[in-house]
Amino acid sequence: MITLGIVPLRRLVAFVCFAAVMTLSFSCSDPDKSVTKPTQDGAFALTMEAEKNWLRPGDSLPIRLKLVSLAGPLEETLSGRIDFLTNLGRLDVDYLDFTFTGTSDSLATVFETEFADWITFESFSSAGEEEQGEVHALYGDLQVTFKIRFVAAQ
Repeated sequence: MITLGIVPLRRLVAFVCFAAVMTLSFSCSDPDKSVTKPTQDGAFALTMEAEKNWLRPGDSLPIRLKLVSLAGPLEETLSGRIDFLTNLGRLDVDYLDFTFTGTSDSLATVFETEFADWITFESFSSAGEEEQGEVHALYGDLQVTFKIRFVAAQ
């Protein structure tokens, strides 16, 4: 049997407590103000960003959404839709439609490589400080999640 003196035991307890505090502080860190993810094939990247990453219950947060063609202009025209899911709040839209005009379109003179628009998240007034709101943007095989921390109402 191993026995520890009082000093080594205190050091061990202090180390375990320090490790626990550090683990909690990293896991409870603020959410990012900008989140970007590429599609599995690397053809597109979807970004969600906002000026802040926190809200008071009942407040609104504008979020900029941007879909970028990482390959530059597309040969064929592509129309698609980005769907949204939320928790602890609602959005002003359920989805956004977009079109990237392809270079094979003989009538086009501008070929988009980026689609951007704004959505607004309104948190439920019942959201608590211990909770976190989320806005999920879904496009094809891609899901980007923007997390929102709730702070106390003033």
